[in-house]
Amino acid sequence: MTSIKFWLRYPAVTIILTAMIVFLGVHAFLKMQRTEDPTITVRTGIVAATYPGATSEQVEKQVTKTLEKHIFKFAEVRKEKTYSTSRPGLVIINVELEDDVKNSDQFWAKLRHEMNLVSATELPPGVRGPVVNSDFGDTVAMLIAVRGERYGYRELRDFADKIHDEMRTVRLVGKIATYGTQGEEIWITSSLERIAQYFADPRQVASALMQRNVIQSAGHFETDESKVLMRTTGVFNTEDQIRGVLVDVSRDGHPVYIKDFADVERRYQDPAFMVRYDGKPCLLLSLEMQKGKNIVELGEQLEEVFDRLQVLLPPDVQIDMVANQPEVVKERIANLSHEFLIAIIAVIIVIILLLPIRVALIAGLAIPISLCGTLGVMEAMGLALHQVSIAGLIVVLGIVVDNAIVVIDNYVELLDRKVPRSEAAWRSASDVFVPVLVATITIIASFLPLLIITGSVGEFVMTLPITVAIALAVSFIVAVFITPLLCSFFIKKGLHDHNATETHGKKKKGMIDRIADEYLIDLNATQAAIRAGYSEKTANEQGARLLANASVQEYISERIKARQERTKVSQDYVLTTIMETIERCRQIAPVLDRQGNPVMVETPDGRTAPAFVFDAKNVLKGCELLGKHVGLFSEKVKHEFTDEHGNPLTGINITVKVVAPGEVDSPVYRPRLE
Repeated sequence: MTSIKFWLRYPAVTIILTAMIVFLGVHAFLKMQRTEDPTITVRTGIVAATYPGATSEQVEKQVTKTLEKHIFKFAEVRKEKTYSTSRPGLVIINVELEDDVKNSDQFWAKLRHEMNLVSATELPPGVRGPVVNSDFGDTVAMLIAVRGERYGYRELRDFADKIHDEMRTVRLVGKIATYGTQGEEIWITSSLERIAQYFADPRQVASALMQRNVIQSAGHFETDESKVLMRTTGVFNTEDQIRGVLVDVSRDGHPVYIKDFADVERRYQDPAFMVRYDGKPCLLLSLEMQKGKNIVELGEQLEEVFDRLQVLLPPDVQIDMVANQPEVVKERIANLSHEFLIAIIAVIIVIILLLPIRVALIAGLAIPISLCGTLGVMEAMGLALHQVSIAGLIVVLGIVVDNAIVVIDNYVELLDRKVPRSEAAWRSASDVFVPVLVATITIIASFLPLLIITGSVGEFVMTLPITVAIALAVSFIVAVFITPLLCSFFIKKGLHDHNATETHGKKKKGMIDRIADEYLIDLNATQAAIRAGYSEKTANEQGARLLANASVQEYISERIKARQERTKVSQDYVLTTIMETIERCRQIAPVLDRQGNPVMVETPDGRTAPAFVFDAKNVLKGCELLGKHVGLFSEKVKHEFTDEHGNPLTGINITVKVVAPGEVDSPVYRPRLE
């Protein structure tokens, strides 16, 4: 085929493109997205709203029905799986999406917008929400425990904030959350007896605190040069400021402060839940990676952050890894890559054991080239490297080499049939192009049913058939366009040695084949015997004897017919070419007069035609060849026959039969013309 010949005609271009494929594959292996498992779309969310003071029936009628009406109008919602739960003061609606929804984030954004409109226009005034929560598919990359024996939750929270600030400098970091923090509150405790000594209404304490602990604009005053903002100073920063708040004036006219009748202290709120690591209280940080990134690269960048934190944080603050997904993925990918490398080596060893070393070398080169091309295409398509995609590469590992082996085997077979290397190179791929293509498509088709699976399971296994299809397609391209060039570089001859000398029979058969092949060059039996290895003294006799063999005659006839079919040269073609040449020689150039105009002559049939120069020598030579073919001429020949010592033979009668080339009869020799 033309495309195959092109790559063979320009080997430098082929080698450069092959090197680029390998480079892109190595780059993809180092930089492409890596995760432990494939990313799947979580199609579950919750819509929640509160209605304080309402009964279950009121919540159902006034809130739940309204929300369901707007939720079910979306085609993406799987209605048979979506249900609601109404409780006193609370409604929760579990929303399930259809399996064909690919971009769930887009739907949740539309639903949030719809719920905001409903909240503003249709729900009762006391309803809080509704809130849409769709973060159930978030995967935590790291869980970090922050603890210190002599630090409380307030100090640990400050350390966690500092860790947050350092982690946000990493571009691959997504959401960061802190768990286990305990909120602080100020407790003012007293007794009614103590309060009654100063004033009658305890609500005066709350009123006094609310009047002081306010942040609001205090205005500004202008100067000649600038405008100076003013601020209030009533915000509480310490417990002592709260103790010094004036509440009222006593009966005897003295001011009454909170410290006069109550105790003020800072306490932690009653915990809803607590986090402990190694049995001790701590704060837990969860970190997520941005979608489509390399989690191993994220781990490497976070290691640099932790090195900086060792300098910024006190030495007795401990940072412990509860879950380290980057390290797990790195170890998992390393193990799979190691097993993958072992599989490649095993395949190459099997090829070397079963095939000659040069054939095994080319087949072995097809494996890494195909894999590099596969990784490059996977990165271009946005496919990640995880356990499913690597499993697909392992499954297809023993198959990608098949196409190359078929092409190599055909190349060697063509060399065994004495086809020139240049021709064998392009024919090795073109002769088997359709069978190899059909076989490749058949194997790819056997994996395609996995793409029919829908839902999360389908998304999980989807990478497997895609990886197999890419690998087989790349292996087909490598086998058809690159393997022939490698064959022409490394394989110089076929696997069957026609010059073998192990036994006498093999030597005899090899000599006969060589003489027959040499005879086809110029149809000279003596010269064929000399070129095959016989001496000049015995070449005439040995050539005639070997070419008289019936098997040799059959072999020569087959080779001549095959050559005629390949070159399209036959007796008709030769005669037609001779006659066309005679006609062209009869009219080499037109005869012109002094003005450059053609001279016109009258033809035998009475017509007028331009006169032409006549090349008599070549016309006569062509007529001579035609005359010999039809038997008009005979040649006088002198026959000389010698014995094995070169002495002339006399007193014998020999019958000579002239035969056409390819119709060899016995005895056969080429007489010398006088």
